[in-house]
Amino acid sequence: MRRVWRANAQVAPWMTVALKDAVAYGGQDEKVVTKDHNYHRLVTTDDRAGGRVDVLKDKKGKPRLGKDKQPLTRTHFDGADSLSTTPWCASFVNYCLREAGLEPGRRHMSSYTFGEDKTLFVPIKQPIYGAIRFSTRDGGGHVCFVYGCIGS
Repeated sequence: MRRVWRANAQVAPWMTVALKDAVAYGGQDEKVVTKDHNYHRLVTTDDRAGGRVDVLKDKKGKPRLGKDKQPLTRTHFDGADSLSTTPWCASFVNYCLREAGLEPGRRHMSSYTFGEDKTLFVPIKQPIYGAIRFSTRDGGGHVCFVYGCIGS
């Protein structure tokens, strides 16, 4: 189902999330931000609590036990471990959408999801506050929120 936010509210709900984080982390290095908010991991269901833990099992399907007789586990992370090594623009936009109670893009770490997924994201002709802006550039794509426009 296509979700389109209509501009009949004062503020796009995801912009409240984006602005709060912009104020909290404005001017900070990505290594500092990653310590509190790794957007790659925060946007995925499995990683919101630090990862999905699976119990390792033997060939018969029984849990494998360690020396302490506790089940052996492995943690899987869907997101990248650092904002400084992997572009995080798409993860941030998806995080803001999710925190606002809306469905994020299906490919949470790819800016291209916003240009390709026409079931969730609808192109508009004029930029408006809170719109998601997707563009291509040398070496990939970029996505951000429209905050204002220069000129007319």
